[in-house]
Amino acid sequence: MVGGRGIRLDPESVVRDHEFFLALDPREDRKGAGGVREARVRIASAIREEWLEQAFPEIVRRERLIEFDQGRQRIVAVTSVWFGDLLVKEDRNARVESSEAAKALGESLRANAVSFVNDDETAANWLARLNFLRNAMPESDWPEFDEAMLGDVVAEASLGKQSIDDVKRTPLVPLLKAKLNHIQSRMIDEHAPEAIAVPSGNRIRLSYESGRPPVLAVRLQELFGLKETPRVAAGRIAVVLYLLGPNYRPVQVTDDLRSFWATTYFQVRKDLRARYPRHSWPDDPLSARPEAKGGRRS
Repeated sequence: MVGGRGIRLDPESVVRDHEFFLALDPREDRKGAGGVREARVRIASAIREEWLEQAFPEIVRRERLIEFDQGRQRIVAVTSVWFGDLLVKEDRNARVESSEAAKALGESLRANAVSFVNDDETAANWLARLNFLRNAMPESDWPEFDEAMLGDVVAEASLGKQSIDDVKRTPLVPLLKAKLNHIQSRMIDEHAPEAIAVPSGNRIRLSYESGRPPVLAVRLQELFGLKETPRVAAGRIAVVLYLLGPNYRPVQVTDDLRSFWATTYFQVRKDLRARYPRHSWPDDPLSARPEAKGGRRS
């Protein structure tokens, strides 16, 4: 009923097949042991929805809301018709304008922008590279990609979209790069590269983790001939090498490749040569030809 109270039709009432009716003689009743107060109606008159607006136009109101539907993970338009405080009709599939959807979707994602961006592997890797340079080369005045800035990025990614899946398919890295100046953008590619070339000819991805030097996991045979540990951040930081055996499991971790060749290599060679005789185990790894077979390309 208008006003929010419950109502029950008397079993003898013939008004059974209509959505709306007028309660002509509502009488208070109590239902169940809890004494829930309801109105019991013996005399009712069926009415049509359109009669309400014809008779009481000042009471009928129409609303249109744009909201995020958690179940469908998309922006929806909800239109409703009210008679006072009584919901008469609702449509949760009304047409949504693209500008409305983009604004609402961006706002709904803004609160979880950090986790949303980090769930995108490519974007998360790019941010890890930037954070590495922020610590290694702080003089370049890197912007802080905090919750507010990432919220702006997610809102920009929402333009023209209506669902979270649509936004997830949008490349975020170009939007992140747009927050840098030209010099900073170039520095990330130069001093915190996504991958580096090794003597075998392969380009191997670097792994960046907060507070640690980047890691390069590479097969030992691909580094033959390389004397020094690769360095990044304008030569300030040595890459940590995870030297892998033929089975792609680490046999040594080092940030001093020259020392490894001079000392530890010969023990590794002794341990693995019998197990993997078909692989190269030269006496002089610095003059040996690197092996690219089986290498992982970026």
